[in-house]
Order: sequence, then structure tokens, then C-alpha cells
Amino acid sequence: MDLEAVIVDAGAEVVGLCRSVGEAQSTLDTTRVDVAILDFGVSDGTVAELAHRLTAHGTPFCFYTGQVATDPRLAAWHDPKIIQKPAQPRAIVDTLATLAGR
Repeated sequence: MDLEAVIVDAGAEVVGLCRSVGEAQSTLDTTRVDVAILDFGVSDGTVAELAHRLTAHGTPFCFYTGQVATDPRLAAWHDPKIIQKPAQPRAIVDTLATLAGR
């Protein structure tokens, strides 16, 4: 499933499709982000620093992962919003809409 296509088809704008922590940091430096999806499967490290940064700025986000029960990286957040892979498009859209307050 193409995550970007699901989001665009739902009428939202994708402002940063980042494949690394570095790309995401750069996007956050230059672009207003209303809601973020963080996948732990990035090429250059963990998205924990991104999650902390988003939290500090009050930007809602969710994790997109296939290892919900076994991923110890999620332990740093109490009751995080999670989209479990593989996800149906409706689940993705509903989660983002909830996070955005819509």
C-alpha cells in the first residue's frame, strides 16, 4: 500500500515524505506540520528524537509499525497512537483525522 496515496486520496496534503531521520529533521526545520506518521523503519536511526521534538512542539503524531507488541522503542511513550502494519486505508485516514481533531 502506498501511504502517500492513501493520505492524498483522503484530501490531505503530504508536506514531507521522509525516508530518514535527517530528512525528517530538515522538513520539520522548514515546514509546518499539522500531523505526522512516524515509521520506526528509517535508514539512519530511530524516530524517537523526532517523536520527542513533535511532542515538544505540540504536534500530534502516530507510530506506524508492524511490531506493536514486541517493539521496545514504544515503551518511552505512554499510550501512543499506533497504526499497525499492514493497515487498511480507512484506519490510516481515521487515525490522522482523530489526531488532527477532525
